[in-house]
Amino acid sequence: MKPTLHIIILVLAMLSTTASRATACPAPDDRSDKMSREQLAEVQGREIASALSLNDTNTKKFVELFSQCQKEIWAAAPPPCPRDKNAKKELSEKEAEKVIKDRFSHKKKITAIQEKYYSKYSSFLTQRQILQAYDLERQMMDRMFRQHMRRNNKDNGTNNKQPRAQKRAKK
Repeated sequence: MKPTLHIIILVLAMLSTTASRATACPAPDDRSDKMSREQLAEVQGREIASALSLNDTNTKKFVELFSQCQKEIWAAAPPPCPRDKNAKKELSEKEAEKVIKDRFSHKKKITAIQEKYYSKYSSFLTQRQILQAYDLERQMMDRMFRQHMRRNNKDNGTNNKQPRAQKRAKK
């Protein structure tokens, strides 16, 4: 009877240790440490300001304006349209026309927001700095997109081909 009791105690100890370790360490898929959009915009703004070698005053202005601009762009986002190819094929002509016009409208809103912030950036940055900031932002967005695609492909076990635009950019 004693050996059975020792085995039971040993098994319970192992189970409790395993359970405590499982709760102490988040699962690899747990993304609770993921940055919020606002935090991401602030980090991007700081990286761009650093690359532009801005002083502390202009860095603060730039990060603040960059974050505000991003928030306005997010707020202007159109309602999501179906991503499923079959769902798009099933759209009526009127629905397809609405999707296209919504996209045009969204692009106009984005352009208006960018023009608004361009004039604000112009008050303390040179035109070359603004152009460099836009280029750096585009590079960051492309990099994040590629990371997102790699992560999704890894999670889904798929191996999708790169879009043609990315292939051309590498050449």
